[in-house]
Amino acid sequence: MSADPPEDHLTPARPLRVLLVESSPADAEATLHALRNGGYTPAADRTVNLSKFTELLAQNHFDVILSDYRHSSWTARDFLVVRARLAPETPFIVVTRAIGDEAAVGLLKAGADDYVLKNRLDRLSEAVAQALHERIVRRQEVELHGRIARAKQEWERAIDMVQDAILLLDDSHTVLRVNRSAARLLSQEPGALVGRKCDECFLTMAAGGGHAMLSAARRSGQTQHGELEDASMGSRFEVTVSPVLRTDGALQEYLVILHDVSERSRLEAQLHQAQKMESVGRLAGGIAHDFNNLLMLIRGYSEMMLDRLAPGDPLHRNAEEIQKAADRAAALTQQLLAFSRKQILAPKRIDIRRVVEDAEKMLRRLLGGEIELRILRAPEGCEVNADPGQIEQVLMNLAQNARDAMPRGGRLVIETQHVTLTDADMRQAPGLRPGPYVHLSVSDTGSGMDEQTRQRIFEPFFTTKGIGRGTGLGLATVYGIVKQSGGHIAVQSEVDKGSTFRVYLPRAEGTPAAERPSSNPSATGDGRDTILLVEDERPVRELTRQFLELNGYCVLEAKDGPDALRVADGYSGRIQMLVADVMMPGISGPEVSRQLLQRRPETKVLYVSGYAGDAIPRGRNLEAGAHFLQKPFKLEELARKLREILAPSKQA
Repeated sequence: MSADPPEDHLTPARPLRVLLVESSPADAEATLHALRNGGYTPAADRTVNLSKFTELLAQNHFDVILSDYRHSSWTARDFLVVRARLAPETPFIVVTRAIGDEAAVGLLKAGADDYVLKNRLDRLSEAVAQALHERIVRRQEVELHGRIARAKQEWERAIDMVQDAILLLDDSHTVLRVNRSAARLLSQEPGALVGRKCDECFLTMAAGGGHAMLSAARRSGQTQHGELEDASMGSRFEVTVSPVLRTDGALQEYLVILHDVSERSRLEAQLHQAQKMESVGRLAGGIAHDFNNLLMLIRGYSEMMLDRLAPGDPLHRNAEEIQKAADRAAALTQQLLAFSRKQILAPKRIDIRRVVEDAEKMLRRLLGGEIELRILRAPEGCEVNADPGQIEQVLMNLAQNARDAMPRGGRLVIETQHVTLTDADMRQAPGLRPGPYVHLSVSDTGSGMDEQTRQRIFEPFFTTKGIGRGTGLGLATVYGIVKQSGGHIAVQSEVDKGSTFRVYLPRAEGTPAAERPSSNPSATGDGRDTILLVEDERPVRELTRQFLELNGYCVLEAKDGPDALRVADGYSGRIQMLVADVMMPGISGPEVSRQLLQRRPETKVLYVSGYAGDAIPRGRNLEAGAHFLQKPFKLEELARKLREILAPSKQA
């Protein structure tokens, strides 16, 4: 098995030999099903008997052991003891229904690699992949230490085969031997380095840190580890200094090994940035969820007030201002959701060239007369699966950012083209896979930015503009939309040399599906249509129910998913429509829909949400053709959407 990164389990299916310690057949099947969903092809031996477990482990090789926490007379700790004796390298993961923090820590200390809750089996394949990967890493570390221990005996034969740079120094830091990797690193022939001081041939060792490591190795007699940076080479090295001692304990030589970790450092910096963006995104998404529900109430009740107030009433203007403020706040929360990638998209097959063409007139108005706009179109279609409104927002936000960078005028170039990304390109586009992409680039001749600014450009609320000239969410929104659409965005920029934003979106494959003809939304509520309203926020539920009843609908209320199913089972009449929040405690809206449609297949479904949360896994969206309204929506939009969905059944 190769040392693939943990996320590789999402691609090709891989066979997996599993020893499953599970008493419940249903739970065993659920566990195996989760592995299949994660890209594995599991073959399992199942037992809850300790002696049978011992026999199986002694006679067979297993890739992983999955065990429930407690069985009739044994616990996972008992099986861990046997594993430690017979197959200590085999990953052991506890799959349990519930476990306290103290018990979980105890299992990990006892040797378990991980634990996964049975209500979070979507984590299982990731945990298995991580455990397998860590086993491989541990083996590699053991092998590395073994090579170092044997280096003295096998030096003459092995030194020139090692990829790391190796130097053997005497006690005065004079070079005795180097391998070919060290010679290549220093652009010298090996013989030309022998007899010279280490400082003369490798400046990094002379920069203070290297000397300190040599001195520490002499004093302690122990191997020293550290990292040194060589600005002249633009490289970073992981350095090991091992003292070679004579039989009397005195220092004889130093063995210095330099491992180039420049690439690893770059990847670690990328990971740190991604983790920071992810943390901020989770915070932003959580705030947007609560705020959207509040805005739903502000919008809804002010809209109902406007319907009841005459235009000349002094309170009418107040209600209008409330509406405007709510609209502005809603736009901000939408930007937060876009950045956090917690919004629900409505993707369709679109041609990026057409999006640019449709937006051209609006872009020219946005840029004004002092900025020249040039559009370079690919000679053939640039089709992707994406939300057209969101892609248009990406284009407008990038154009607005370019306009602000060119206050005295300039040139903006928007280009679409086909590209095929290779394995080599993946270094610059982490998270993507090699293959065909549509490339959208937006280049300006503006003020550009320095490296420090470029590193933070997609962070929410980060802005170089003055107070009151921007929210700092424009490029953060672009980042979120592109990432949630399965793409990647990068920026190249230098001070006074302009900026180029490059967006890569996976190219749509196959033949586009025929679009469904639009219906005539002429039907209105007449008291005969029954709507099952499922909303866990009581104030939002009451507002929506009140509006629906005023518009002639019969409303059945439910506070959550289980309550909705109980209400539906207790209602003898037809339920024409289910209106359900996507994210609810217990059972999500999509799951309520799935169970309800099994009993009432004629029921139409409309999802609403201000925040997708974990109800829909990242990178996915609602089922194809699903109807959806993003909170906070106007009550008028809800009425129009209901008429649109119910119209075909009325006409039938």
